[in-house]
Amino acid sequence: MTSSAASGLVVERPARPDDAGDRAPGEPASQDLGDHESGDDVFVGRRSELAVLGAAWAAARSGRPGLVWVQGPAGCGKTALLTRATARARDAVVLSADGAEDEAHLPYGLVDQLSAQLPAGAPGTGRTGARHADPLAAGAELLTAIGALPGPDPVLLVLDDLQWADRPSVGALLFLVRRLRHDRVLVLAAARPGEADGPAPDPRWERLLGPGRGRRLPLDGLAPAEISDLAAALGRPLGSTGTADRLRRHTGGHPLHTRTLLEELTPEELARTGQVLPAPRSFAALVAARLARAAPATEELVVAAAVLGPTCPLGLAAALAGAGTGSPVSAALDGAAALGLLRAQDGSAPVRIAFTHPLVRAAVHGDLPAARRRALHARAARLTTGREALLHRVAAADGTDAGLADELEVLAADPVAVPSGGEAADLLHAAADLTPCPAGRERRTLDAVRRLLDGGEIARAVAGEAGVEQCTPGPARDRLLGELALLTGRFARARVLLDTPGPGGVPGSGSVPGPGSIPGPGSGPGPSGGPRPGPGGGPGSGSVPGPGPGDADAADRDARLALLDVLEGAPERAVVRGGAALAAGPAPGGRRLAGAAVLLGLAATGRAGAAQDLLERLARPGTGAPATPPDALVARGVLAALAADDATAAAQLDEAVRRARAGEPVRGLALALAFRADAHDRLGEPGAGPEPACAAARDGGTPLAGALAHALAAEALAVRGQREQARAHLDEAAAGPDWWGATILLAVARAVLAGVEDDPDAMLRALAPLEDPRVASAADGLGLLAPRVLRTEALHACGRHTAAVAELAALDARLADRPPTRHGIDAARLHLLLAPPDTPLPTLMPPPLLSPAFPAPSGPAAPRAPLARARLDLEAGLRALATGSRRAGVDLLRAARDAFTALGADPYRSRCEAALHEAGLTPPDGDDALGLTPHERAVVALVVRGLTNREVAEHLFVTPRTVAYHLSNVYAKLGVTSRRRLREALPAVTTR
Repeated sequence: MTSSAASGLVVERPARPDDAGDRAPGEPASQDLGDHESGDDVFVGRRSELAVLGAAWAAARSGRPGLVWVQGPAGCGKTALLTRATARARDAVVLSADGAEDEAHLPYGLVDQLSAQLPAGAPGTGRTGARHADPLAAGAELLTAIGALPGPDPVLLVLDDLQWADRPSVGALLFLVRRLRHDRVLVLAAARPGEADGPAPDPRWERLLGPGRGRRLPLDGLAPAEISDLAAALGRPLGSTGTADRLRRHTGGHPLHTRTLLEELTPEELARTGQVLPAPRSFAALVAARLARAAPATEELVVAAAVLGPTCPLGLAAALAGAGTGSPVSAALDGAAALGLLRAQDGSAPVRIAFTHPLVRAAVHGDLPAARRRALHARAARLTTGREALLHRVAAADGTDAGLADELEVLAADPVAVPSGGEAADLLHAAADLTPCPAGRERRTLDAVRRLLDGGEIARAVAGEAGVEQCTPGPARDRLLGELALLTGRFARARVLLDTPGPGGVPGSGSVPGPGSIPGPGSGPGPSGGPRPGPGGGPGSGSVPGPGPGDADAADRDARLALLDVLEGAPERAVVRGGAALAAGPAPGGRRLAGAAVLLGLAATGRAGAAQDLLERLARPGTGAPATPPDALVARGVLAALAADDATAAAQLDEAVRRARAGEPVRGLALALAFRADAHDRLGEPGAGPEPACAAARDGGTPLAGALAHALAAEALAVRGQREQARAHLDEAAAGPDWWGATILLAVARAVLAGVEDDPDAMLRALAPLEDPRVASAADGLGLLAPRVLRTEALHACGRHTAAVAELAALDARLADRPPTRHGIDAARLHLLLAPPDTPLPTLMPPPLLSPAFPAPSGPAAPRAPLARARLDLEAGLRALATGSRRAGVDLLRAARDAFTALGADPYRSRCEAALHEAGLTPPDGDDALGLTPHERAVVALVVRGLTNREVAEHLFVTPRTVAYHLSNVYAKLGVTSRRRLREALPAVTTR
């Protein structure tokens, strides 16, 4: 082992979320930090940080030593990250040391810890402090000892809590790190930044950090999706779509504080929007001790501010505290600021004050005795007006109050003042608690759960199911319980509760009434122009009882039954029943459910045009509405994604997600996030990955959408070779409700994974559930042709040529009159596979498809499908080589390899490189000749398309600061200083 100066690693804060790839047994070993679990401790998130550490470890193994500096405040997870990274370092010799506050002045404390771990008799194994007054000599001896370690394994040097490192040890370690040149050594160091109540790391470390030197890895708070994962890992799933965001704002994503609250509070307590979330007990004790040192006037001002909210006018807080005006108030505020409790907001007039952290306010508010807190809220109600005063009155109430309950109910019904279903439900629950009449309490309890369902908060509604069960039996109660069962996949229970005769029912006509004729079952052209039957109906699929005109209650019941029909595999019946319900004029919630049932029923029976017509009618903005409702955007996007129209899907779902971020309620958010990630992935565009969709489905209690999200995630991960993660998502999808949509996507994902593993028999087994004619017909009707593509591949690989040809002919027939999609490119590849071996390439493909210079099949509507096109190039290249066209074959294989590399499709890239190797060409070393991390590549891919930092941040679910951080790293690596220079410096990478 040789030794010399430190090698460069760049400042890095990767965009979240993404995963380091898993390697299955038998796969070529990538010498990185793997993704296997170790230990029983809960560890979530930090995938991007682990990927950075994995890349640094891979570099160190290849003789490029480095330093990664992990920095963050106490409790942010530095030690946990180092522990996880150490456990995942394969074949490493690990030497570790950590600073301690009470040993910060012990000379060579860290060096002695390291020396004690060296083999007996090695240099540096004695008491360093007793022999050396010179840190340079100690560092030289330690360097020699590390270089003399027996065996070929690389060294992982782990240094924690360096803010307490003794100065001689720092000098010795700096000497060591500077002299690492080609050594197989990685140094992982962690420290807190300089804090008000603690020391900063030795400033000499800064000399090793910066572009071209050590990587700085600051740890931010957990993202909402990671908080959701943490709650699930602790066995305490959140149960509300907004809780993760609320916790993120409350704790800043601080892992320790977040975990403490998750363990101290129930999901119901965390979800309630009308209550102040508490601070962790340990944190609250620190704040209480600090507040106890305050002068009485300061304490009263801080308490008053805590009652008024996270921020408030200084004058209002002073009035509530009884502090008057002028100098006494200023002195009290100065005292609170000196204690780190309050601060004046810059530039506000009149002056507003805010707590230094939301947890500080929570600690103060939670520590108030109940009587004092109620008295302050009562006084605050007299000092404020409108909604603010009303909520203070609720906080001050200590018994029933019919008038206050009525006012809360009126407020909850105002969609402008209370747009969130969860917030409206909290108001109605509060109104129910204040209601003296039992019947009134029941009505408001049912209304609260109804608002949760209408707002898409299924998990919170399910949490209130026991309370609904206790209400007096009746149509409203049973319908609510039936809908809860329906939306959580308990179809048999839903049928019992919903399928009861309603007043005013009339026989259905077998067609769908309503404005603008919608074709009845079996009518309208199928994919090939002729009439097309839908999937087999359920019982009574011809005629169903329907509500009479204006019978809203029966229409609401039938709206839910229609959705149940389509989920149970009777789409024709759903179209009839749902159309009748729409014509009868159900309530808004019933209208949404009936519309969804008819849309899905029409699409599943091959009547996409009729589905689009209905969607346009349902999506028309109401009077005064500025734009298409976001749930209509979700429906458009999902239908487009299922039909492989990825560009349309991405555009529609991008807008739906943007609207959700702006605060509009989007009931299908989990679906939007899942299919949006899938569409961008298929377009070859970087995105947020599957985690936000899976977290939204889990937190929102939407298992129907969750099964689809996990299946799509599994397919995307399988394509990237991340097999264990893909299997975990497959298990989650399989555990969800059993309905035909999940069956299709789950079968596709399983078949893709089997294909990646070169197991065609397993592909056919995975696709076996789709041999049910009803399920196959639904897939064809939706335009979801991936099962036919995969079955053709598998049959060919199993040597069943005749069956493969027949399956391909069926695929061609369904593609004949459809707009071009990636499935057309798949079909071209399959024709190459099935053609006789000696058939020349030009007779199989038109000239534009023979050259990598052409990014897609010719024509103005050519689809953007980089993975499908790269797989076509791979097969075409193999065919060209086999028939003597070496130059064309090599060009096609190189184009495919570059595309697979850009997409992260490692299994296909490996096949391509193997083919190039057989052709006598050696692939270049490394995954990225530019030295960019996957997260930097994701940012660059969007920046070169002209997106601003803010637009890139929105696309990747990160902050603009993170984007700027990545961009600065890219500039340093490539030696450029502007976006224009960046575009010039990058090799031409065509999205194909």
